[in-house]
Amino acid sequence: SVTIDDLHETSHFFDLEKQIEGAEDYTFPVYHSPDNAEEDTTKITIESNGGQLVLSLVFKNGTIQSVDQKLSNDIVIFPNPVQDQLFIKNAEPNKIDEISVHNIIGKVVLNESYDFGVSQLNLSYLKSGVYFVHLKSSNQVVSVKKIIKQ
Repeated sequence: SVTIDDLHETSHFFDLEKQIEGAEDYTFPVYHSPDNAEEDTTKITIESNGGQLVLSLVFKNGTIQSVDQKLSNDIVIFPNPVQDQLFIKNAEPNKIDEISVHNIIGKVVLNESYDFGVSQLNLSYLKSGVYFVHLKSSNQVVSVKKIIKQ
């Protein structure tokens, strides 16, 4: 879903029926009609099964001055890029039951149960490349993070 919080007229063409596979990008236009006010902010919230992304666009005299983005979840994965050990820290451990790592074509290369607090994954056996960490709760993906294995 997409919500837009602004004092001015806005519209978007986000397709709720679109299903995105894996690492596929999805682009959609957002139209903002400011009155060329001295300063204005538009907040765009995008919510999916991968979490919530909040974009704050700051306009000055009708021109974008800055874009601030914040992922609204309490899960931190580090280091990225990773060499051998990947750590997953979760402020709300009850949200995660299972962790799986998928390669770029979607094949599962690691699947583990989640231990509360901080979990450590040994990725030393993986080849260098791009992988996706899927964090699941009650058979539903709650977050997907892209990592780079060196």
